[in-house]
Amino acid sequence: MFCSSCGAQTNGASFCPNCGSPTNAAGAQSSNAQVPPVQPVAPQGQPMYAQPPVAGQSTNGLAIAALVTSLVCCGPIGLVLGLVALSQINASQGRQGGKGLAIAGIAIGAVTTLVGVVLLMSPEFWYGFEQGFYGY
Repeated sequence: MFCSSCGAQTNGASFCPNCGSPTNAAGAQSSNAQVPPVQPVAPQGQPMYAQPPVAGQSTNGLAIAALVTSLVCCGPIGLVLGLVALSQINASQGRQGGKGLAIAGIAIGAVTTLVGVVLLMSPEFWYGFEQGFYGY
């Protein structure tokens, strides 16, 4: 079947997938009894309702936060945020993206945390800290 308004193929649907107008298959079912009276009637050839937005993949916010936090200041916080974000992305069954951001946040957070721990364990760091603090 074809839509009488725009000529698109409807495949027996009650409403045209292209323009949203009722098709001939809707027949008597598309009367005012099916549409609530408070709804405005669209002019001929105009869609009754706007098309719904296409559901796309959104980027996980924690993945972005993990990368930014790892790069800017706090490696351990970025590491934890990246692990939580990766867990959420894997559990979302493809609805969320940002897996690369989460992995990058985990990697950079792990490296900066490791560098910080090695730096804090080195005696040169503490020696320089004492010199600067006591003014030797």
